Amino acid sequence: MKTNPLTNTHRSRSAFVALLTLTIVTAAPFAAHGGSQCSELVGGLLRPLALTQTQKGNFIVAESGTTTPNTARLSIVDLAGNRRTLVEGLPAGVNFETNSPSGPAGLLMRGRTLYVAIGVGNNVIAGPSMGTTRANPNPSSPLLSSILAFHFTGAVEQNTQGFTLTMAHQQTLAAGTPVTLTNSAGESLRVEVLVNFPNTTPDPRPDFPENVRNVNPFGLVAVGERLFVSDGGQNLVWRVDLAARTFDVLARFPNIPNPQFPGLGGPFLEAVPTGITYSQGRLLVALFRGFPFPAGTGAIMQVDPVSGSFSSFIGNLKTSIDILAIRRDDDATARIQHLVLQHASGPVLTPPGLLLRFVTPGGMPITEASCFTAPSGMVLDSTTGRLYVTQLNGTIVTLNVNAEEAESDAGVAPVVRNLSTRGRVGIGENVLIGGIIIGQGTGGGAARVAVRVVGPSLAPRGVAVPLPDPLLTLHDANGTEIARNDNWKVGDNGQPSQQAELEAAGLALVNDAESGLIAALPAGEYTAIARGKEGQSGVALVEFFHLP
Repeated sequence: MKTNPLTNTHRSRSAFVALLTLTIVTAAPFAAHGGSQCSELVGGLLRPLALTQTQKGNFIVAESGTTTPNTARLSIVDLAGNRRTLVEGLPAGVNFETNSPSGPAGLLMRGRTLYVAIGVGNNVIAGPSMGTTRANPNPSSPLLSSILAFHFTGAVEQNTQGFTLTMAHQQTLAAGTPVTLTNSAGESLRVEVLVNFPNTTPDPRPDFPENVRNVNPFGLVAVGERLFVSDGGQNLVWRVDLAARTFDVLARFPNIPNPQFPGLGGPFLEAVPTGITYSQGRLLVALFRGFPFPAGTGAIMQVDPVSGSFSSFIGNLKTSIDILAIRRDDDATARIQHLVLQHASGPVLTPPGLLLRFVTPGGMPITEASCFTAPSGMVLDSTTGRLYVTQLNGTIVTLNVNAEEAESDAGVAPVVRNLSTRGRVGIGENVLIGGIIIGQGTGGGAARVAVRVVGPSLAPRGVAVPLPDPLLTLHDANGTEIARNDNWKVGDNGQPSQQAELEAAGLALVNDAESGLIAALPAGEYTAIARGKEGQSGVALVEFFHLP
C-alpha cells in the first residue's frame, strides 16, 4: 500500500540515482533464518509500488509507468498471475532525483470503491544548489499529490479489458467534476477526486528563500469515516474526512541525528513515513528514514488516530516500508504479531529486502524471508496464508507465512447500511416522515448518507396506488431544510445533479420522477419528508443509506 519512499528531496541527487539502480538490479544470495522463500507470481509490471486485494480475490496493482509522463496504470492480477489493465493513463511524472516515474502509490479497496494515492511525480525540480528544490511551474498532471476514488462494479473487475484516463479527463477532475470512463465493451467506471493536496509547501533556506518541500502521499488506511495517509515528503500523516472531503495534519514526525555524520550524509535524518496500517485502536506507521539509510534508524511508530500523539512501537530497523498485524495459524494463543517489510538490508540500499516477524514489539525479530529485490509493498491473503509483495524490478512475488491479517477491516465494525419506511402520503401536512441520528464517531467528522423517496416504481411490487411524483426534503434537528430534490437526475435550488454519484453508489432510481440526494451529515438528528406534488397522494418509500 505504498509508494516509493526514495523521492525525498533532501539528499545527494547524483549519488542517489546510482544507489537506486543498485537496489533494483543487484540481488544477494542471503538465506532466511527458517522462513519460506519467494516464488514469482507475475513479471513485466511497470515499476509496481503497491497492491491490494479485492473481495473477489484479485489483486489491484499500482504501477508507475515509464519515463513518458502519465503512462502509469492500475492493473488487475488474478491468483494465477494473469494481468489485465483496469485503468491506464494515470497521473505520473519523472522525479528529477531518481530519473524514474512517480505516480499511483497507496491503494485501499473499500466496498466497490478503490482509493488511490497519487505521488509527487514531477511537482518539484532541482534548485540552484545541491539539496535545494523549487516548484515545477509545469508539472505533468494537475492531479499529482492527490487521492482519487475509482468506483466500478464486480462485473467490471472480472471482465474488463481496461479504460483510459486522458489529459482532458484529468483537467475535468482537477476542476472538481467527476468523470465517467467508458470503453468499447460498453462498460463504465467513475472517477472523482477525494482530496487534492498542495503540490508543495514553503521550506525557505538562507541561500534560497524559494526552496520548497514536496507533498508525496504514500500509504492509505481507513478507520471509520476517516482516511489516514502517510506522506514521505512532508514527514507526516494526513487525516482525511471521507464525507466532507477535507484534510488536516494528524501527526508530524521529527528528524533524528544521523549516526554516520560527518562521514556520510547530513547531520540529520528525515522520518520518511511509508507503510501504514491500523491495529488495536492505533495507527502503525513505518518510518523508512532518509539518506544514507543507516541500520537501526528505521522504526514503526504507533499513532493515536484522534489526538495524533505518537511513540515508538518497533525500533532498530532499516528502510522499513510496510507493516501488517497478523495472527499465526500455528499460535494457539491467537496473539497479534507483526510483519515488517524492509526495502534493503545491506549498506545504503543494497539488497536483499527482508521480511521480519515480531512476536512481541520489543522482542528479537524472526527473519521470515530474505528473497526480495527492492520490495515496495505487501498484502496478505488471509484465506490462503500467503503474502504477496510488489518489487520495483517489475514483479510480484509470493510466499507462505501461515497467517491471517489480524484486523483486515481496518478497525471498522459491521454497521447498518440501510433503513427504510413505507407509508401513505396524503395532501397538505399528511406527509411521510423518516428520521435518523448520526453519532459522533471517532474524531468527529461527517457521515456520507444517501436519501431516496421511491414512488411510481412501487407499482410492479404490488402497491396499488403509489405516489406518482414525490418531493424529498431533508431537515436538521431544528426543522431547517438543508437539502431537497424533486427528480433524482436533476439538481434542485441551483445545485448540480447528483445522478452520477447515486449511480456510482448503486442507488440509481428506476423512475425519473423519484427523488434522491447525497449529503455529508455531521453528528445530529435528521428528518426526511416525502410529499406529493400538486396535491398528489399515494404510497411512498423513504430510504436512508450509509455510504463509505
